[in-house]
Amino acid sequence: MIYYVFWNWNNQWANSLELYLSFLFGGIITLFLATIITLKWKISLHSIAISGFSGGMLGALSETIGDWSYVYNIEEMMIYNTILLFLIGLIASSRLILNSHTPKQVLAGTALGFTIELICVLQHIHI
Repeated sequence: MIYYVFWNWNNQWANSLELYLSFLFGGIITLFLATIITLKWKISLHSIAISGFSGGMLGALSETIGDWSYVYNIEEMMIYNTILLFLIGLIASSRLILNSHTPKQVLAGTALGFTIELICVLQHIHI
């Protein structure tokens, strides 16, 4: 019984651990880059956060279409990604309406967070 549990865990959840570590490493890289950029220019950290989460989830969805289709429910992931894309627009709009950021700062934050997380998750970059 114990052998079956560990064999099953190794075959199904080991790939999820790698995906999770890639997502966390992307967050560390994004945080480091945002700190450096903020020293010279104001960038929207709210946009970085929500778009980074969306980029990581999109990368995870892309992985489910490939070899890991048994790990996640694709329809459920599509619903989550749709909600996250809506939240990106909502948060970006709120930052602009409150005059906390300019459109360039919000767009730069969205692009940075989404791109870094998507690349890290798709390329399996982690420590």
